[in-house]
Amino acid sequence: YKCHSGNMPLKEAETLSLGLSVFEKAGCYACHQVDRWNDSPKPGPSLYHLASKTNKDWTYKWILEPRSFRHNTWMPHFFKKGNNSAPEDLKQTEQEVLAITEYLFSTATPYKTADVDYAGDQEKGRVLVNSLGCMGCHQIQPEPDPIYDPSVDAIRTEQGPNLIGLGSKVNRQWLLGWLKNPYSYHPDTKMPNLRLSDQEAADIAAYLLADKNKMFDQLAVPTVNESIVDQISADFLSQLLRQDQVDQRLEDMEISEKLNYAGEKLIGNYGCYSCHNIAGFEDKKPIGTSLNIEGSKLISKLDFAFWHDEIPHTKWDWFYNKI
Repeated sequence: YKCHSGNMPLKEAETLSLGLSVFEKAGCYACHQVDRWNDSPKPGPSLYHLASKTNKDWTYKWILEPRSFRHNTWMPHFFKKGNNSAPEDLKQTEQEVLAITEYLFSTATPYKTADVDYAGDQEKGRVLVNSLGCMGCHQIQPEPDPIYDPSVDAIRTEQGPNLIGLGSKVNRQWLLGWLKNPYSYHPDTKMPNLRLSDQEAADIAAYLLADKNKMFDQLAVPTVNESIVDQISADFLSQLLRQDQVDQRLEDMEISEKLNYAGEKLIGNYGCYSCHNIAGFEDKKPIGTSLNIEGSKLISKLDFAFWHDEIPHTKWDWFYNKI
């Protein structure tokens, strides 16, 4: 592997090849520096023009629980986990996600959407999606595949996202612009320019937008709780200021300023910028530790913490349980 790390898959090394494929597909290299992927683009979509693509309600619900919208997304769940699902934790979580959403939308820059007035035909769009090779990179799979085979070949066919529920996610003008020229929205995208005519783009958009996730659409979005937002903001401000200065700063801030301040700090805290292009985070380093020599660490450098007496003290067991 040291001599042939650029060759994938590696013959007679199926498990290693699969591990490398999963590592790349999951975007682990975005948070953790690994020399092999130094020049790789961010694994998540650019959020520079998010407000031109979708709306705040969808964004809030997606960040809170992405698999409630797309069952096989590679986007990680940060919230509603075992360590933050108590009633009080959920109240703070909701406000954190509202703050993150507010920051993303307030910093988004306009994207000139396509000026296409053609009415689309769903059936023609279905035929085009199946004839242009869209399904070579995408799926339209409403339910999980019970016999999914997590192989290198299977992962390689997942170049693009599952296209379910697009009618609940994106607006028509954005989708038309994306179909006509994806590079105009996200220069680093893998999506090719298919050189579609306006009519073809309208037909494909009509087909894809007809699919909506009604259960996801009905999920509630909470209102802003200023006292909780104050506490979130105060937690960050107190790292720099005295308590009296924190109180004064919060008193001088409008609620929109508090949401944007908290949102920016939370994005930095959770490392969202590692996978996504986000305004204000262009020069930030990855949030995770470098993994270049992780396999060479001494056992004494690995913290088994609460699992000290629960698992064997080997590198394999530590890495397996950590992941």
